[in-house]
Amino acid sequence: KGFGTYRLVLHLPETDKPLGIEVQPIFSAYRLWINGKLVKEKGTVGTSRATAKPNVAPSLVRIEPTGQTAEIVVQVSNFSQRKAGIFYPMILGEYDDLQQNMSRKLVAESAVAGCILIMGMHHLVLYMRMPNRKDSLLFGLICLALGVKTLTHGQYILALFFPELSNTVLVTIEYIGFMASPPLFTLFIYYTFPEIMSKRVRNGLLLPGAVFLAAVLLLPVHLFTRAAIAMQIYTIATSLTLLAYIGKAALRKAEGSALLIFGSVIFLITIVNDILLNNGMLATKVFFSSGLVFMIVCLNVILSNNFYTAFQTIERLSRRLLELDQVKNVF
Repeated sequence: KGFGTYRLVLHLPETDKPLGIEVQPIFSAYRLWINGKLVKEKGTVGTSRATAKPNVAPSLVRIEPTGQTAEIVVQVSNFSQRKAGIFYPMILGEYDDLQQNMSRKLVAESAVAGCILIMGMHHLVLYMRMPNRKDSLLFGLICLALGVKTLTHGQYILALFFPELSNTVLVTIEYIGFMASPPLFTLFIYYTFPEIMSKRVRNGLLLPGAVFLAAVLLLPVHLFTRAAIAMQIYTIATSLTLLAYIGKAALRKAEGSALLIFGSVIFLITIVNDILLNNGMLATKVFFSSGLVFMIVCLNVILSNNFYTAFQTIERLSRRLLELDQVKNVF
């Protein structure tokens, strides 16, 4: 936590087109000057938790040409979460190109979140009609948790639609989606592949998630975000454990296990990538949304096959009952 000032002098390329800077999320409040002119302010920069107000949504600023150089000064303060300052690089480019790129990212993230949320609601409705299908309930809750999490990072879509939401609420929603996912996936595997996982293992995986989730719900943001590393370790450990049990189900040739292990490996790779990126250990891109879509599609295919199998069983039993009824009428 604290506050500080960054200064950079840019040597601008020769071009007739207007230039701009894509300012990715800065943690967690900033003021930005270009050539001595205040061009962007997010949140309220302060010298204490009482005077600072966070706001980490990305933005785009135009560089007004005044010569071959541009002086950029950024004042930053953070008293609300573990990451602080200019964590991601600013992107210099032609203003129109940057604007189109941000619009494409916004549309893509909105489409991903919308599809996942709709899919989740669909399976929750199925569960309401068939309460014995716990896999549908858990899949629906997984979609809702991860879909809402998708809305609270990247282009911060939730903040665009609900600008009155504070950064504290957005961070809390993101961490709820993050911490609710491992327990929900654990329960999904437990009920999808019965007799593969013992109750002791299930409860051992659920307990830390419940503790972390309670911390997110009960503690202020600046406290529970300090446990982010522990939360990430728990997420990876749970994912590896579940992957082992899915592999065990695959060895027993359980229906859907082969597809699930493939989707889980891809999703786990994207999770590890994003965790390392968020901790400054990699300089890649965020692939969470891509891995999430892949995983959700695999889970949906598995559930669809389960419903199809159940429907075939019902049809076969119905035909058998009709045949028996016809035999009874003959006698």
